[in-house]
Formats: sequence, structure tokens, C-alpha cells
Amino acid sequence: MNASKNPPPPTNRGVEKYISTCIDWVSATFKRGIEVRYHDKLSTKKTEFKPFNSYNVAVRYEDGRIELSHTTRKEMGTHVIASGDCLRKMPISASDYVLFLISAGATITRIDISMDVKGSTLSVERARCEVKNGRAKTRSREYPYWDDSRGSKGATQYIGKKSSTVFTRIYDKAKEMGMEGYKWTRVETVFQAEKAHSAAIVASSGLDLRSLIK
Repeated sequence: MNASKNPPPPTNRGVEKYISTCIDWVSATFKRGIEVRYHDKLSTKKTEFKPFNSYNVAVRYEDGRIELSHTTRKEMGTHVIASGDCLRKMPISASDYVLFLISAGATITRIDISMDVKGSTLSVERARCEVKNGRAKTRSREYPYWDDSRGSKGATQYIGKKSSTVFTRIYDKAKEMGMEGYKWTRVETVFQAEKAHSAAIVASSGLDLRSLIK
């Protein structure tokens, strides 16, 4: 009998539950009059990038950082975005990156804290059930549910609205990655606006990131 040319789909059946946390997004602004500085271990190589969010100048660094500024509206400051992929490419930890930005005088305007749960019974469906039955322990009063189960991303249960300064989303990370049969649920809390900077201070302090998952 010939072996199948197609490998079996990834699965974590029988694998013990595994939980990991990380900082998965950081946006920061150097306000007008504050010098833009980065950790000296970060790449200085950059290329021009298409500007957005009302800025008219943008560059992208080798590690993926995007830096936005405006030639005439100096009051907008310089805005810097680092996605999760970018943070993982850096030669320093995400917490050290955040800590340096704060020490350099930047204001953190968004920070995402992610918790990946693998091989567990935690799922979007279970979270949805807890919310519908009033068993969710949260201060939020709104629980939007987005269903893309027929698409590539699957369903997402929100705790709080996306427009809130703090909200959490629970989604099937395995489906998003195309890993059918694998149990991988992501719980991600997003801190925005005035809530972001204080959360970033905690996130870069060395404390357990799970304390920030709302």
C-alpha cells in the first residue's frame, strides 16, 4: 500500500491544555515636541509606505514597524504601529519595546493582550453560551457576536463593543490559520485611547499578562 501524498491534518487530540500570553499589538504616539526615539537594537532600515489615518508621510521599517507623520500638521505628532508579527520579529521582547517607548516619552494609544488556549474545551461556542445564559463575569453590557462560520475566520464573540476603550474578542484561531481539527482559541483584550497607556505600564512591568485579560 502506498503512503498518502497528503499529510494528515494538524490536530492536538490527546495533547494537554496549553496556555500562553503575549503582547500582540502596540500603537504609540510621540506628541509634538517629543523626539522620536527607538531602542538601539531595532533596525533603522526603512522604506516609504502609503500613508493613512490623515497622515501624509509614512515609512515602514525592516521589522514591520510603521511610522506616520504629517509635514504641516505637527500637532498630530508621530504615530508608530507594531503588529504582533512585527513584535515577534524584533530582537527585543515586546515588553521591553513598550517599556522603552514609555521611557522615551511616547503615549501608548493601543495595546492588545492575547491569550492562546490550545487543547482546551474553551471555544467561541462555549463563550457564546455563557454570555447568553448570563454567566459571563464582566462589567460590559454589550456582547456583539459576529458569525463568519462559512468563511475563513469563523465566529467571534465580543465582550464589549469595538468602539469601547476596552473590549475583548474570543475567536477560533485554528480556523483563521486553516488548521482544521485543531483546538486553538484566542482570547484577546484590546485597550484603546486613555485606557491603553496605563495597561501598557502593567504589561511592561513583568506582571502576569493574564491579569489584563478582561
